[in-house]
Amino acid sequence: MIAAYVLAVWTVAIWGVRVRNAVADDESALSYLAPALLLLLAVLTLVRPRRWAPLLAIVSIVAWLVRVPVLVTNDHGAAFVAVHVGLAVVTWVLAALVIRSTSKALAGATS
Repeated sequence: MIAAYVLAVWTVAIWGVRVRNAVADDESALSYLAPALLLLLAVLTLVRPRRWAPLLAIVSIVAWLVRVPVLVTNDHGAAFVAVHVGLAVVTWVLAALVIRSTSKALAGATS
């Protein structure tokens, strides 16, 4: 379950910065929905990883699958896009590790 803790801490770091940037840029309330959900799931994962980590992993994957195309098609510089694609890739790897470890734990519990 180490991957669950790593994903949760990573999520707090990444999406916490996103919230800080949204506040600084005076963005609309809608800008806080995905980050708030991800931060909530990250905190819940830190408290009860076996229960919440799989959901955090899935929501993280989906969030970046939506966010990356938006970043790529908007008017952002190459460095900005590269950094965010890197953040997405790290998140996807961590989420995959969480899903893999959760699947193994469930398979072991049913045998």
